[in-house]
Amino acid sequence: FSMGSSSIALPGTADCMDMSLEDLIKARRNAITEQKKQSPLKSNNNSQAKKNNKKVNAVQKSIGSNKAKRNAKTAARRGL
Repeated sequence: FSMGSSSIALPGTADCMDMSLEDLIKARRNAITEQKKQSPLKSNNNSQAKKNNKKVNAVQKSIGSNKAKRNAKTAARRGL
């Protein structure tokens, strides 16, 4: 049974109990940045991701404009 486990292994986990909060945060940030540097970049599907983002943005834009129109009609009925 393990409580509060993390997938990121901190260097010198035996010494973590003696570290201050600031030191723990700094060590964790360094571990995360090192892990990001080691992970491969996914650049081959970048154009497909951009196309999907444009589609999502268009859908979100239409939903937002309809919501704004609906709220404007409600405000007009209330006399605001």
